[in-house]
Amino acid sequence: MFDSRWARIAFCICATVSLSSAWGADKSKEDEEGSYIRVVRNDKGTPVSMETSIITLSNGKTGDEEQTIDLVSAIHVGDRQYYTQLNDLFTQYDALLYELVAPEGATPADRPTDGGKHPIAAMQDGLKELLALEHQLAIVDYEKDNFVHADMSPEDFEKAMKERGESFMTMFFRMAFEGMKQQSKKGYSEGEDLRMLMALMSPNRPLALKRILSDQFEQLESISAGLDGPAGSAIVTDRNKKALEVLTKTLNKGSKKVGIFYGAAHMADMEKRLINDFHFKRTGQKWLVAWDMKENKQTSEFMKKLEQNRKKRAKLQPAATP
Repeated sequence: MFDSRWARIAFCICATVSLSSAWGADKSKEDEEGSYIRVVRNDKGTPVSMETSIITLSNGKTGDEEQTIDLVSAIHVGDRQYYTQLNDLFTQYDALLYELVAPEGATPADRPTDGGKHPIAAMQDGLKELLALEHQLAIVDYEKDNFVHADMSPEDFEKAMKERGESFMTMFFRMAFEGMKQQSKKGYSEGEDLRMLMALMSPNRPLALKRILSDQFEQLESISAGLDGPAGSAIVTDRNKKALEVLTKTLNKGSKKVGIFYGAAHMADMEKRLINDFHFKRTGQKWLVAWDMKENKQTSEFMKKLEQNRKKRAKLQPAATP
């Protein structure tokens, strides 16, 4: 059985990372090298942080001819400290290319304040409140002189979606289909609903919910990967092409150190294009904590009981039919 409510939660979380295809947990070193978001757990298996990567690529030259590009993966709802660190990092670049489907050269400050919000923005705001986090657009300083808009206009984006026969509804159904495949492999567990209910009753609900949701990340890796599809998509492929057009102009102007600040979903395709088309090579990777989920006294006993109940249910749960 497939619980459609989990598909809605999955869509909401993936929207938080620009429909990320890079969720994962308990990854090996080799897996992490191909990831752009990771969940870090303690020796008991409890999630203690969710982190986003900064991948550095170089053109391989030396001296004044060397140019480097940092792929800075974004999660659009995170801790305030996370965005403060990013603001400090962004001052180091000659140019920082950023995503925002808006007229050329626009910043978040140019968005109209009247009228309704886009559905994804509304979901991100809802998740922000639910998890007691901050929204990227409220903390990141997009008014810095080195910030460069590198995304499609609303008109171009809408045109690209129409040409591909896409809509936000088709994206949801792609994700729902992937979700059904994952549920059929793992087996449906009503215990997941109980865990969510217990988290909602926690004395520290935001922390409990973040930990519960982090358990879903491994499934979401496959679910969200289905969004792009074998022929690509407007929301990832076409926007990446636009970003790299801007990158080409930026590099031709002589910028030596460039950052690309985009949702984690974009980074696998982006890195592949930088390697194959720009002939850059990866030279480094580091991580920033986006969600701090360390234990505290307020929730330690509650979370301990929650984990004990989960293990009991796992023992009682019949194995999924292959």
